[in-house]
Amino acid sequence: MALRDEVAVAVGAVIKEDALKGAKGALAPGHYEIDALVRIHGEFNKGNDSEMRAVAKIDHELRDALAYNKLNIASQDAVDAEYERIAALAGDARKAEKERVLATLKERTNAMLARLKATAPMVPVNGRVTTTLLAELVADPKVTFKPKQ
Repeated sequence: MALRDEVAVAVGAVIKEDALKGAKGALAPGHYEIDALVRIHGEFNKGNDSEMRAVAKIDHELRDALAYNKLNIASQDAVDAEYERIAALAGDARKAEKERVLATLKERTNAMLARLKATAPMVPVNGRVTTTLLAELVADPKVTFKPKQ
């Protein structure tokens, strides 16, 4: 029998990500066979589906490489020398220089993000699921464990 959508959502929702992470961390590496009967009861609500703009992200490494490649050799050497000068500073002086240099970059990055967001396609978003579901074992599970060799 195929798993109904409602049951799949309930099973997924009742196993919270944090609980699953903790349970996985408590297990030893190996092969597990399990036969368990679990009862799930309670309620869940699904909100309306909607659309939103795709998240705009900048590949900073690519952008930096593109900018650097647009420079002539003399400009690349000047950038390298300025980097080495700032890297050689210590403490507050280095922090202040870095903040000064980054201020312009932040302005450019914000402008680029605004352009990307304005042209980003709309993507469908599933409605949020909220639950008051509980899971309980109906009987003791049968578990067979074979340690990883």
